[in-house]
Amino acid sequence: MTAHIFREYDIRGVADRDLSDDLVKKIGRGLGKMLRPDGAVKPHPRIVVCRDCRRSGQRLFDAMVHGLTEAGADVVDIGVGPTPLMYFGVHHLDADGGVMITGSHNPGEDNGFKIMRGKASFFGADIQKLREFVATSTDPLGPRGSLETCPIDEAYLDELRKRVRLPNLKPSTQSISLRLPVHTLERLKAAANARDVPYQSLIKVWLEEKLSA
Repeated sequence: MTAHIFREYDIRGVADRDLSDDLVKKIGRGLGKMLRPDGAVKPHPRIVVCRDCRRSGQRLFDAMVHGLTEAGADVVDIGVGPTPLMYFGVHHLDADGGVMITGSHNPGEDNGFKIMRGKASFFGADIQKLREFVATSTDPLGPRGSLETCPIDEAYLDELRKRVRLPNLKPSTQSISLRLPVHTLERLKAAANARDVPYQSLIKVWLEEKLSA
């Protein structure tokens, strides 16, 4: 196991070199135990999982879900999106924690995990405790958890529209060339059509989030 991937605020490395399926399954099993609320009587913690659009994301998602459910967690897949979508999902769905599969601003071959415990961050000593669990634990596993898909894009966009107020921009003589990923543009157009609003207004919300990230 490459201990350097267990950092202060996240777990991150080169996906194909540092994050094997077996290691990610063990991380998932550890999180399935550690994210269980203290003193909780319910047998299965509910964990939100989201991923960004990196090519390694689906593989890491499959391995993470395997480990989480093997440890008894009920996983809620909220799909592909930005890290704030996972934070929103944990609160919106009142989950016991969350895992965001993302390489953040790092090169495309990197990937990793940002984690929430309850409604708070999972970092520092918690990540090192998880590393120790992955390296040494032989605890028997309990009842298997489940996986459900729960898209929350519309609720997330609704919340953004409530909270984000863009200033009235003055006309400019300068032109700006902007290229959005096709899948992002299509999702924004679909959401705009469903709400009967111009899709350009949702693009502004999307850009505001990207610029403030």
